[in-house]
Amino acid sequence: MLRRRIRFGTRQIRALSWRQRVWLFEAALLNVVFRTVVKHRDVRAAERLAGRLGDVSLRAPRRRPDPADIGAAIRVAARLPLVRVLCVPRTLTAITMLARRGVAAQLHLGVASDGGEFAAHAWATVDGVDVISEPGDVGAFVELLSGPAGSGMLDPQTGAR
Repeated sequence: MLRRRIRFGTRQIRALSWRQRVWLFEAALLNVVFRTVVKHRDVRAAERLAGRLGDVSLRAPRRRPDPADIGAAIRVAARLPLVRVLCVPRTLTAITMLARRGVAAQLHLGVASDGGEFAAHAWATVDGVDVISEPGDVGAFVELLSGPAGSGMLDPQTGAR
C-alpha cells in the first residue's frame, strides 16, 4: 500500500514543471524547519527565523511569481507524509518563500469560538488575497494581529499590541 502511494506521488511530481518541483522541495524543507522551531522553541523564534530567511533574496526573477502557485506548492508539501504541518509553519513558509522572491506578504493571526470550542489560525495574504488557506478556512476567524513577518510582531516587548 505504501509503495503504491509513493508511486502515485512520484507520478504527480513528475507531472510538475521544473520550477514547481523546486517550489515543492523548498516548501517541504521550510515546513519541516518551521514545524521543528515552533515545536522545540516558540512561535516568536520561528517568526524571527522567517524574517532572517526572507532577507536572503534569490536572483531577481524575470517576472513576479504568482503567489497562488507558491501557495499551492506549500499546501501540497504540507500534506506529504513526513512533512505534515499545521497553519503556523505553512504561513511562515509562505511568507519566507514569497519574501525571497521579492513579494511582500502579511502574517495574520485570528481566533474563533464555536459552541465553546476555541480555535486559532494563522494565514498569509498578498495584496489582501489569502495565499495558503483553503477557500472558507479564514471566514470564521476574527483577526487579532497582522503585519509583516520578521518584524517582531509576535514579540510582546517589541511587537504589535
